[in-house]
Amino acid sequence: MDWDSTGEVMVTSSQDRTVYLYSINKAGVTNILQSKKHGASAVRFTHEGPRQIVCSSCKDAPVASVKLWDTIENRYIKSFSLAAPVLNGRGISPHPSRDLMLISSHDDLCSLYSYDNSSPLVSYNGTSVIGAFDSLGMIFAIADSKSSTKTLSLYDMTKHNVPFSTFNLGKVLLKPEEVVSLDFNPNGRFIVLGTNHARLLCINAITGTTVFACCYAEQPSVKKEFGMFCYPSISPDGKYLLCGCSDGSISIWDFKGQKLCSFAGHEGPPHFTCFNPKKALVSSACVKVAWWQPHVHYNNK
Repeated sequence: MDWDSTGEVMVTSSQDRTVYLYSINKAGVTNILQSKKHGASAVRFTHEGPRQIVCSSCKDAPVASVKLWDTIENRYIKSFSLAAPVLNGRGISPHPSRDLMLISSHDDLCSLYSYDNSSPLVSYNGTSVIGAFDSLGMIFAIADSKSSTKTLSLYDMTKHNVPFSTFNLGKVLLKPEEVVSLDFNPNGRFIVLGTNHARLLCINAITGTTVFACCYAEQPSVKKEFGMFCYPSISPDGKYLLCGCSDGSISIWDFKGQKLCSFAGHEGPPHFTCFNPKKALVSSACVKVAWWQPHVHYNNK
């Protein structure tokens, strides 16, 4: 699930090998794209807005790949063949302003690609590695969940061969715990790591210290299947953290770790939640997609 930068168009993928585009103005689905051969898993908008998406093939596709897709003409602009399927959920991180993307795959690689080159510019290996750009596209982070040395490394876009800072996560993550999502706070001060133990960890992006930890299940416990993970979202102003929960609700925390509220409406766990970048709107997805608006209280006086 992703919103374009204008906040007008949303994209989701479905298990029926279909990509759906939604419009706020039309309050529903405006375009349906089929990918019967390759399937559709992780899907994101590029910086070009609603016209272009990047979409990974399903895990059972004959060839693992990521497609750069023109949604208006419904055609593939370019295909990137991979040795292993892309990680579900947050396996693709498009650059916010350039023709670049990070792809994290099941062969323990996170690779930096340019849209005009089928081969990666650079690849980083480890154990269950996953990467993401910051909101300005000046740096990116890669989490390595290797049991012996769990690390979070920060890279400058101008010198992406060597990290300028590396934090030890060994005291933060349990030995079998792996990072499955990575999100920068738009204010640049925090990084939120989602793990396969249903935990969300807020890390200080300057010092590497843990600011707070919260859990989207009743208690931290290992989640082995993709369908059990819930992926968080951070508000555009950087003040709030949003995530679906195992009981079917959605919770919001501030960046002091204080849980502010929760709301229900889904039949099962909302695996994806997303703040709209421009409007007072939250989207979530379980079996069905939901849009949420805040209650507005008017003063009669």
